Amino acid sequence: MPGKQGRVLIFFLTFLLALCLALLEGEETVFLSNEIGMPLEPLQKNKEMPEYRLVLKRFPTGEVRSLLNREGIELKRWETKIGAGGIPLEKKEFKEGTLQRRITYDVKGRIIREEEFEGDKGVNTFEYLYTGATYRGVTFKPLRVDSGSNDSGYKEEILYTPTGAFRGVYRQYDSGATRITLASQSRGILQREIFRGAAISFLARYNERGDTIYQEVRKEGLPIERSKFWYSNQPTYHLERVESENLITGKRNMLWYSSTGLLERELQTIKGVFLQEIRYTYQDNRLIQKDLRTRGSRYRWEFRYSEDGRKIEEKQYENEAIALHIDFSPQDSYSRVESRYRGGTLVMRTYYQEDSEVLVEYYRDGVLLRSVKKGSTR
Repeated sequence: MPGKQGRVLIFFLTFLLALCLALLEGEETVFLSNEIGMPLEPLQKNKEMPEYRLVLKRFPTGEVRSLLNREGIELKRWETKIGAGGIPLEKKEFKEGTLQRRITYDVKGRIIREEEFEGDKGVNTFEYLYTGATYRGVTFKPLRVDSGSNDSGYKEEILYTPTGAFRGVYRQYDSGATRITLASQSRGILQREIFRGAAISFLARYNERGDTIYQEVRKEGLPIERSKFWYSNQPTYHLERVESENLITGKRNMLWYSSTGLLERELQTIKGVFLQEIRYTYQDNRLIQKDLRTRGSRYRWEFRYSEDGRKIEEKQYENEAIALHIDFSPQDSYSRVESRYRGGTLVMRTYYQEDSEVLVEYYRDGVLLRSVKKGSTR
């Protein structure tokens, strides 16, 4: 009979052997999941099989995650190789058994290459560049360009100031076209941004908080659209007004906001001439009325809600005469009932179950003329 120390040694060796076998075979954990493969919670044994489950297998050199449906068919799979210190070396993504994406990492765990596949054939590659700890850009190459396609590879360079602050992005396509975005910062807050493309350029300025105060779009060097933004500190800091103008058509749109960020008023003009105005009324942060005034007509929408916030009724008026009434919670078995009016008089009423019409009634002078059920000509 072995002594106490011998028994301890035998137990330790047995445990070590079992651990090694478990690692070689792969430790498996099953989670309740969703359609994108998120591990929501551990799946309890002897429970009804869920619509989606994620099976996680860990090995000494990596892990495999498999998303299965209720029937046990694999929908997606992610394979990860892990190196020393737990740093990923390579990741593969499969969909219904077919390779979709492969990502390669360097010894610091940074992505250096990304490949996209269709039918196990490479279609796109991204090569990421670094200088020391600084990210320098990416080179994109489409490996398969369809006939007549305008797809083009490009090399994108990240621009920095001499002090190492982000300056912008410069992209040059294989076709020779270029795109450049330049930004200036103050104490880490964006102050100015410029984008230049083949024909369109864009300019934006920001305040001391980093919020937009001015935007301008140019075409072939000429301004075509301009927007201005105003902010208020009363009672708290918030966006107060936005004004945008199409410099070609002369159409101007002005928006006013409440201190809680709700749109309260819209005004549209063209070359200084009034087009329309919309005013919004809220109660408990819910829209209860919208009023639209044009040069020739007035429209009004009224909304009513249940205690839990569901919209249960909507009314639409044209020049103070009711035009449409929608009941989202009718007393009968229908999901909603729409009543349409002409000159304030009921002309048609439509009954729905879910989103399908099941019954339409036609009226004249408020009197029912005929009713038509779905699939019926009566």
